[in-house]
Amino acid sequence: LEVWDSSSALLLVLPLSPFYSGSDGSSFSFIVLETMAPAFRKAYSSLPSLHLRSMWLPGGIAGLLWSIGNLCSMVSVQYLGEGVGYSVTQSSMLVSGLWGIFYFREVRGCAPRLKWLGASLVTLLGILMLSKQV
Repeated sequence: LEVWDSSSALLLVLPLSPFYSGSDGSSFSFIVLETMAPAFRKAYSSLPSLHLRSMWLPGGIAGLLWSIGNLCSMVSVQYLGEGVGYSVTQSSMLVSGLWGIFYFREVRGCAPRLKWLGASLVTLLGILMLSKQV
């Protein structure tokens, strides 16, 4: 009676390993992508222009501000801990909500604004409760 362990089973499969590892996945991906390539080309050609000549500066500034905010959020989580730091960084949704309501006028009417206010108060309450949890 012979007992097989995983190392002896590996020795049986080892000569076949070049046929199994990455070649199956890359072959399958190649076939799928080549089959779908005409649909991708058609969808890509129907996209509007990116207007890079006029949008590189505002886009670059937005990306720079996002990167600075992301760096600051990582620093805040490092110094304040995950519970407090992550909660404080998620309060950025409140700031973006205020921009959307008052500057871009994305929310109209009293009822949606009151719902947003209620959700914001619940969020602030959660942030305050987490900040007291040391």
